[in-house]
Amino acid sequence: MKRWCWGIVWLLVVPCSYAQKKWTGNGNTTYWNNPLNWEGETVPDSLDQILLDNSFLAGSYEVILPDTGVVIQSLEIHPAGTSFIRLLLPVTNTVTSTSGSILPRGFTTLREGYSLILHNNAEFINASGSNSGYSIRISDSIRVENGAKYIHRSRTGHADLINQLSRSVGTEKGVFRMENTDAASTLSISGRVFGSLELSSDASPAGICTYSSSGTNSSLIRGDLVLDSGTVFSLHFSDTIQVNGTLHLKDATLNMSTGNRSSCLKLMGNLEQLNSRILETNLSGSTGCLLFGGNSVQTIYSSGQLLDSILLMIDNTAGLQLLSDLILPYGLTLKKGPIRTMAHQLVLSEKAGFTHAVGTVGTGIAGTIQKRFNANDTISFPLIDKDVVSLVQVANFSGTMHLSYHREDANMEGQQLSAGISTISSLEFWNIISVPDLNSPDPVFEFSYSGTHSGTLQDTAALSIAAFTNNQWSSVRDGLTPGSNYEQGRIRTIALDRNLLSASRFALANKTGGINILPVLVESFWISRNAGYWSVNWELAGGIEPAAMEVELAEKGEPFKAIATLQPIPGQKVYYHTLPIRQTSAMCRVKLIEGNGTQQYSKVLRFPGNIVPLQNQLRLIATASSIQIESREAGRYLLEVYTAAGQLLLRHPIDQPAGIANHWIPLPRKSNQWLLIRLTDQKGNSTILKQIW
Repeated sequence: MKRWCWGIVWLLVVPCSYAQKKWTGNGNTTYWNNPLNWEGETVPDSLDQILLDNSFLAGSYEVILPDTGVVIQSLEIHPAGTSFIRLLLPVTNTVTSTSGSILPRGFTTLREGYSLILHNNAEFINASGSNSGYSIRISDSIRVENGAKYIHRSRTGHADLINQLSRSVGTEKGVFRMENTDAASTLSISGRVFGSLELSSDASPAGICTYSSSGTNSSLIRGDLVLDSGTVFSLHFSDTIQVNGTLHLKDATLNMSTGNRSSCLKLMGNLEQLNSRILETNLSGSTGCLLFGGNSVQTIYSSGQLLDSILLMIDNTAGLQLLSDLILPYGLTLKKGPIRTMAHQLVLSEKAGFTHAVGTVGTGIAGTIQKRFNANDTISFPLIDKDVVSLVQVANFSGTMHLSYHREDANMEGQQLSAGISTISSLEFWNIISVPDLNSPDPVFEFSYSGTHSGTLQDTAALSIAAFTNNQWSSVRDGLTPGSNYEQGRIRTIALDRNLLSASRFALANKTGGINILPVLVESFWISRNAGYWSVNWELAGGIEPAAMEVELAEKGEPFKAIATLQPIPGQKVYYHTLPIRQTSAMCRVKLIEGNGTQQYSKVLRFPGNIVPLQNQLRLIATASSIQIESREAGRYLLEVYTAAGQLLLRHPIDQPAGIANHWIPLPRKSNQWLLIRLTDQKGNSTILKQIW
């Protein structure tokens, strides 16, 4: 009885299991229809499930299908390690049938599910010599795994095969490669989903092939899109083609609009354009858009050209980074995120427009942008440095201009200040290099300012913009447009003649008697972390005794808000405040409140970060009319003396040895007033002494 039951189980189980028929290579040929090459020494038939691997034959090998039709259950190609295994449907095989037909084809599978599986280093080459129809019939689905390739080297149909491609994880880098044998071919992509797609001219007699695609439905390439040497990819497409991997062109052409449809290529990865062109050739005004819409930093390397009406658009918070110079002929649109130019040139031609989202945090040009203007242009540039965005508007100019923004001290060694200016910003400046045409009108610039980033701005009437020419800062302010509060707005220059236009940098300035952009009264300012908490630390300059101090924080795009108020302790210089545990990043500053209500601010610090307290010590020796400096390092320093109102009395470079040294300075007549003495090293670190004189 027990034996009879086990027999029933055996009959039920055995038909459900299967063994794959394997290639042995014992026939010492590459031919599929040689029975000696197969396990069991029989040629596969319609009941067999085939596995080409390295179980019997080590290393790489090729198998060539016969000229007659082959029918099997399934095929799996699974090379071991670094070996390659290739299956070839030869050009001598011309067995085809039309789409939907049940007539024979060169290669057919019958099994449900994945009946064609290509693993890493596997290739299936369809080189059918037929001029029409379909040479391959896959009963259900095709799985081309990462590192494997299906190569369509034939005039036969391919659309049905694309529809059968797996979309599962692990097939993004599985390649569907077109190697058409003619000079031109139609490629079906409308509404299709690929792993990776490669377009090649390798099989074309002249080494040149144009692939044309049209449609109105979106397409998805989950991996890379590759155009090989001699390949032209022409689009008559009115929807978006999304490429999740890299767009790679080598000696190729991408034509994004050949008719009255404007296409969009949305790149989630990088662009590698090697000696190639991206253009459009229509006469209907249609355009092409390269949209960078990834979720991490994307890059562009281009040794080729963008031509005609090709628009570059950025919609990626993480931004775009240039790995080469980039010349844009038609337009640049910044919806979201920065372009980091690094050491490369971002160039907008004369016909290229530039638009950007207003008020979007982190959106702009981090680096230098070059623009060719005509006199009718009025363009606003969002420029970025150290995550701070500053707007510069240029109007009424004809010629070429380079623009960049810098979060650094604008003051120059040995500089002179023209009458009416007392101080120059130590926080920021703009580099604008202009090459005007001979007939260019005198341009007008407009610069944004913000109390968050530009310093203490309490007296906008005394706020100016200065140009640095011939070693001198000159006020070029014409007017000011206030923002939502007195600490922000835009400041406008006069029309800049050729002399002022030769300025190497522009910076905010304080007019004599004004109280803007005063010297920073916090000698050092840094962030520390202890037991999981962030602390803000600061050291007051000598002689500074505010009535109160406030710690202020600001999230990105938000105004500063006070989170703590501290009362100073007589004789104490170093203070700290522990931030709430939920606070992991922000911009931070300290506000000093004088007894008369005057408010001064430290520099803004973004944390996590660290600024080490300075080591320099300053002492005023009134009897000798000199300043005594104690420093651990020898070097060249910039010494400045201000009144408490911000009026500059002295700015002079000095050479300081390591240790203690006295330096004579021309002090004013004693008048029982506060003097602020600032010493700045070559790294931009400042030490400030405040003392009654």
